[in-house]
Amino acid sequence: MALTRIAQAERLPDEIKSLQLQQRVDRKSNLKRLFPFLDNYGILRVGGRLRFSNESYTAKHPAVLPDHHPFTDMVIQFFHYQNFHSGPQLTLSEIRQEFWPVHGKRVVNVVLRKCIRCFRTNPTPIHQPLGQLPAGRVRPGRPFLITGVDYCGSFYLKPARRNAVPTKVYIAVFVCFTTKAMHLEIASNLSTKSFISILRRFIGYLGMPVEIHSDNAKNFSGARNELKELHEMLNNQTSCNAICNELSQKGIEWKFIPPRAPNFGGLWEAAVRSVKTALKKEIGLQQLSYDHFTTLLVQITATLNSRPLSPLSDDPTEFEALTPAHFLIGSAMKALPDPNFISKPTNRLDHYQQTQQIFQRYWQRWSKQYLTQLQVATKNLPMNTIQIGSIAVLREDNLPPLCWPLARIIGLHPGLDGVVRVVTVKTATGVYKRAVNRICPLPFDEYQRTKTSTELPTI
Repeated sequence: MALTRIAQAERLPDEIKSLQLQQRVDRKSNLKRLFPFLDNYGILRVGGRLRFSNESYTAKHPAVLPDHHPFTDMVIQFFHYQNFHSGPQLTLSEIRQEFWPVHGKRVVNVVLRKCIRCFRTNPTPIHQPLGQLPAGRVRPGRPFLITGVDYCGSFYLKPARRNAVPTKVYIAVFVCFTTKAMHLEIASNLSTKSFISILRRFIGYLGMPVEIHSDNAKNFSGARNELKELHEMLNNQTSCNAICNELSQKGIEWKFIPPRAPNFGGLWEAAVRSVKTALKKEIGLQQLSYDHFTTLLVQITATLNSRPLSPLSDDPTEFEALTPAHFLIGSAMKALPDPNFISKPTNRLDHYQQTQQIFQRYWQRWSKQYLTQLQVATKNLPMNTIQIGSIAVLREDNLPPLCWPLARIIGLHPGLDGVVRVVTVKTATGVYKRAVNRICPLPFDEYQRTKTSTELPTI
């Protein structure tokens, strides 16, 4: 009763003064519809319309609690804990048996959103606005000059001998950043040596890339280390011939996305989904031989590289949409071969110049039709402010939310646009780098931040 009287005197002095003078509360007051009165102890209570009901005195005339007051928050927390962390509706109904918080639904929702135990059962991750596209996706360049790679599978092939165990293989998916062209290779396993062989075949088919982007898979990390050692060895050799010196100058720059952040590799993740969808529709659960599976992958590659990058133009002179295959072979891979126009007269241009002009037109269409589609962001998300020292729940796969560990943010890694999308966190087991969509900051207010600034909360 004393704490209630103090809270009312601090936040509702005008209403109490009006009732002490035997006057009605002001029309602009939030209590005008409650018909408030002062009891014998000077506590402001709800008059209401339940005077003749059989309920108790506190239920008919609950004490008024002002909003935005620490005592009101503690009362709400008490009833919330007493009812086993009940929801807003049940908590408010229990509180109104004894108290009447002003703007009850809003105040209860605000307090319950700060409940740590309720937050641990359903953590809310951080969502930052979409960032700028990397330079490799918005600048013209040779196909597969900047490449993303990922694995999909596993797939089972028909064994060569009868009653033998089916052979398990994987598919390495290479995606061009600029043209979205794809290249598929069969991988016998997920070892580093297997990926080195796949990379050599890819370079033999499509040329040396400048950058390769991938996730943090161990086979990719091992391949990067071996390539780095090979590159350093070639650079340190003094008696190497001209070819080795030329190769040593063409080192591949390997870039990894943050751990457990597939949204940073959406380009090759979409390509993997397309390959899986095509294989699922084509073969289902049947097992193919190695030759048939290789042929099928080549046909799927041709089909995926013939998909349009942009809708068909309204120009009547353009009969086909722009596809990744136009940058690889000059036309769609599924299209019939054009007749030979070499023997026909041309206007001031020879065949080589006409071919170059065709490719320049393709890049012009790429800039006008495909590149402009990347300008608009598909999601409009607000920017969230992240502070060093904040406590968060670290999302882990294959674990229930209550088993996710607590972590402290110890480092921020903003992008070129100043938005933080990767952070460094410290847990009880070590220090990790994670994307912001893998962390869920706890709903602390200023009082709780100062209270828990030196240690992690015990939950």
